[in-house]
This record gives sequence, structure tokens and C-alpha cells, in this order.
Amino acid sequence: MRNDLRLDDNPSFESAFLECEEVLAVYLYSPKQWNSHNESNVKLDFLIQNLQSLSKNLSNLNVPLILLNSLNFKSVSMELDEFISDNNVDKIYWNREFGLNEENRDEEVKSFLISSKQRFEIFNDQILFEPGSLKTQQGGNFSVFTPFKNKWKLEFYDEPILKKKKAGAFLAVSQASPKADSGIVRLRYTPKISTKGKKVFLIGKGICYDTGGVNLKPANYMYGMHEDMQGSAVALGVFLALTKINFNRPVECWMALAVNHIGPKAYKPNDVITASDGTTIEIIHSDAEGRMVLSDTLALASKEKPSLIIDYATLTGACMYSIGTSYSGVFTNKKEWHADLIKAGEDSGERVWPFPLDEDFDHMIKSDIADIKQCSQESGVDHILASRFLQRFVKNNTPWVHMDLSSSNKKGGLAHIPTDTIGFGVRYSVNLLLNNYLK
Repeated sequence: MRNDLRLDDNPSFESAFLECEEVLAVYLYSPKQWNSHNESNVKLDFLIQNLQSLSKNLSNLNVPLILLNSLNFKSVSMELDEFISDNNVDKIYWNREFGLNEENRDEEVKSFLISSKQRFEIFNDQILFEPGSLKTQQGGNFSVFTPFKNKWKLEFYDEPILKKKKAGAFLAVSQASPKADSGIVRLRYTPKISTKGKKVFLIGKGICYDTGGVNLKPANYMYGMHEDMQGSAVALGVFLALTKINFNRPVECWMALAVNHIGPKAYKPNDVITASDGTTIEIIHSDAEGRMVLSDTLALASKEKPSLIIDYATLTGACMYSIGTSYSGVFTNKKEWHADLIKAGEDSGERVWPFPLDEDFDHMIKSDIADIKQCSQESGVDHILASRFLQRFVKNNTPWVHMDLSSSNKKGGLAHIPTDTIGFGVRYSVNLLLNNYLK
């Protein structure tokens, strides 16, 4: 997040946002940042193509488009200059190289937003309209500030912050990336009417591409691994839905975003990693990266003492082999919830089945050189072992539900969703929380 665009550091921006309703702002990075990737032309073409589509759609909705950039984009691209001239771009704010210092720019933005009686809120400046290969790169061609009518607060724990928090399990996965583009996104929703309801935390695995790492996936298993971020997508979908219906309890959404790359810096079997809570982990298989990024995310989130954590992940093949793709598996540290979890699925059309989490499974992930093994070399019950592993990082006896999304993708769709990728978990979770199944 650019510091000069942060709400908490920028009073003029903040007051403008509070008085406005809806606008989309796109932040344009310097083309100089593209050259090192030899992707300038590809990225510029993609930028123009998507800005044209955005402008057309926003024009139909009477939503203005604002462009902000850090360096002289106009001097680089005639195509971009033509787009700005020909399309529905209400305002363009450039930095001090265009004669606007930070203070003047803020005042002009404030004046424009207030006069338009519109509002936008910063959601995540790393959501890129780009092909999957470029999706997580910092310094991408543009970033989107997503509009919402309800205030969300954003924190981004980037890699330097995670190093300070000693989140070694997460960083083990991200260290192979050629760029420091991984981190944990933390979004907060607060009800408009203050209530005494306790916080609900939604946590999602967001592996934006999974090669398998050193234990490289074969081709037919690697194809489609851009969807390994569906856990975070579901967490965000639930979060958005609860926001839109003005849910009466505070909610936070934590998304663990990374790419499981292969490379000379990639973590590997036999490594011993230390997580943020001090747990040492013996690495067995680099393709069990999801439980690594989730372990630190769960540990950090549960320190905040929420009343409930629900996490979502496309975590194991074992769960799919156990119950197929018509159900997803659920695990919880509250056995008395099993019947209610099943009932919530039957009522919502997104069926789940609870699996055991007994302590005697732990002997399969007992390590001679660390506190715990990441996974077992034996096959069969990895979905249970993964959940036992994750439960270790849920602190303060926090009530916890883990959903292994075995039905995240089902050919021909499922229940009310006709597409193969079905967003399983959003309808389920909203129904679960609204109807207070977990008493």
C-alpha cells in the first residue's frame, strides 16, 4: 500500500472518502518498473484493453474512473494518452513531476470527490487485471481500489513485517519467489450500529499458483493451480456478503497470499522451520505449502482472541478422495458442533461432512528433530493430519472450524451453481452465521 494513499495517514483523503459514495480509482505504476521484466508491451496492451473495458462498464453505471500515477505515463505511451482523451476518465492525478505536490493533489482529489458526492475505499492495491502469470507481481501495471459502501480497514503484513513477527512457516513458502510479493491481507468490518457481538474471523489460503515446489507437481496435477487461492476467495466472498447485509457482529478477513514457486531458494524436505509461535516444523513435502501459510496466519489471528475462526482451503487431495466433490470436509475443535455443521450444509445446499480430530492421529506427524512434522510420508488420512497440524496454531482455545474445499470445483456445477468453479462455502457460511447454528 502506498503510504501517501493510506487513509490513516492522509486526513484530506479520509474526509473526502467519508462524504462520498462510489468511484473506482486505478493506480498506474511507472512503466520503468516493467522494463526489467521485458514485458512492457504485453503489460501496456493489457492495461489499455482492460481500462477500455472498465471505462465502458463504469460509464453504464455512472461511476467515474480516476487514474493516479507515480511517474510520467503520458511521455511513454501514445496509446494511453489516446485512451485518456477518448474515454470516460473524469480526472487524472499525477505526482509532483506534473506540477502537483502531495498537498495540492490531496486537496484536488478531496474537492472532486466531495463535489461529486461519491466515495471509494481502498481495498487492496495488489488486485491486478492481469494474466495469472503476472497476478501477484508488485510493480504491476495497475492496481484497483475496489468500491464499497461500507468502510473496510486494511492492513497488509508484507514480508518485512512477517519477518519481524518471525512467521517462518509462511516465509518458507514465499522465499522462492523472485519478488517479495507475498503477505497476509487483513480486512476489518465494523457494524454501523455498535453491538456487543464478538468478532468472527474468516481465514483463507491464497496460493495464487502452486507448482508443488521442489516436490514438483506432474503436468496434469499442476494445470489449473491458479485456482489454489479459492480459500481466500471464499473468505473474501463471505466477508463481502456479511458486509452487504450489515451483519451485526465485527468480522475480519485474513488472506494468506503467496505463490509456491520452484527455484534455488525454495524450501525443501528435511528443512526445519520455526513458525511465529515458536513451533519447529520438519518439512516433509514442499507441496504441503497450504498448511504452512495457514499456520502462521492462524497463530497471528487467534492472538486477537476472536469468538470464532472459520478457515477455508483447497488443502488436500485426501479429502476429495474420501468424500468426492459433492461435499466438502469440515473439522472443528468443538465436537458438539458436528450435527449443526451438517444441518447448516443441508439447509444451504452446500453439504459438508465432519471428520475426526482425535489426538492419537498425532503419532503420524511426530518428528524426531522438531516439534511436529509438516505432514506424513504415509498416505490415506492427510486431510485429518493437516487439520491436526493446523489446530496446533489455533491459540487461546478459540472455537475453530476448518473447511477443506474438496468441492471447490465440480464438473457441471453443484446445487444452485451451474459452473464448474462454484465458490463453495460462501452461501454455507453466511447461512451458518446468520441463523446462529453454532450456539
